[in-house]
Formats: sequence, structure tokens, C-alpha cells
Amino acid sequence: MPTHRFSLGFLVLGLVLVTFFFTPEAQAIWVTQLVRCAETSYTGTCGGDSLSQGMIMVNGSGRVRVLVKGALADPFTLYEVYWVPVGASITDAIFVGNFATDCNGNAVTLLREISAPIDVISGPIVSMHTAVGTTDAGFFAVYSRGPWGDDVSGDCRPDTFNTTTSPTDTDPTHPLANPPVDLTADGVQFFSGYSH
Repeated sequence: MPTHRFSLGFLVLGLVLVTFFFTPEAQAIWVTQLVRCAETSYTGTCGGDSLSQGMIMVNGSGRVRVLVKGALADPFTLYEVYWVPVGASITDAIFVGNFATDCNGNAVTLLREISAPIDVISGPIVSMHTAVGTTDAGFFAVYSRGPWGDDVSGDCRPDTFNTTTSPTDTDPTHPLANPPVDLTADGVQFFSGYSH
């Protein structure tokens, strides 16, 4: 009798997608992969973050859900997501929101406004409708803002935070010290698109 192996990551992804697609308020209107910039034909500057799997979804209410696995430039990385309308320059991208990864470079979350470590789980959820307005077509570009925390105890939970107070601050309510994205110079980590 053959043995079947499956990845826990694929099981979690499947459960997230089933939950997302069958929640009444959350009808998906747009779903696409996230792919590493370096694996595209983009001629601008690409960042070097890894990515095992990635998806980005927009539902009918405009909420944006991100799923990334294995984005491991650094554990606990803060990312910014931008919308680039078709025909616009990458430097004209529109800020949509943030998400943050855990110690394994994974995230399954809605985009939020993140200005302090506590916002990673409780910051205001953003809406594409509010951030972008009415635009016919475009794509997402994801930028890294660097580490937002560190796991000193080894339990895969951040014990210290990179804040304006200290890079080893223990208060999650202090403002993050991560530098803002410079759309004219910083490398794009991930694009929404299709890869097989």
C-alpha cells in the first residue's frame, strides 16, 4: 500500500483558502501568486529575500490577505505592499499596507497599518478600495523594511523589538525604527504574478 506524504504548509494553505473562499463576507475577487522579483523579467532593482510559496488575495470588501512561506532574509521581517497601476512607473506605486513574518519567514494575515510591533496582530486592517480607489488593473509590489523583532528565548516569538527607543526594546507599543521604503532606490522583493 503506498504511503502518501503531504506538507503541513500545504494543509494550512488549503485550510486558509477554504476559509477565505467560503466566508460569506470574504468572496475572493482577485487571487494571484507572489513571485520573487529575481525570477521575473523586471529590469529594475530586485531584493534578495527567499520565498517558498506566496499568494495575495483581494476580497469583495477590499481586504487584502497575504500568505507567504519561507521569506527568510531575516526572521521577523516587516514588509510593505504597494499597488502599481498598469502603465504607471514603479516609483508611482500606491502604498496599500504592511504585513510581518514570523521566525520561519511565514505569514498568513490581512494587510494592516503597522507602525509599532503590537500592530502586527492588532493594527487597523486596510482596504484596497480606500488605499487605491478605482483603478482598472495593476499588480502588487512587495518591499522589505527589515527586521521588526528578534527571538532571544528561542520559542519563535519575538522577545525584543526594533523600535525608535532601541533595537532591543521590550515594549511592543513603541514606534518601529524600520526605515521607510524609497521607491526610487529600494529593491522589490516580490511581485504578484504567475509562476509554474
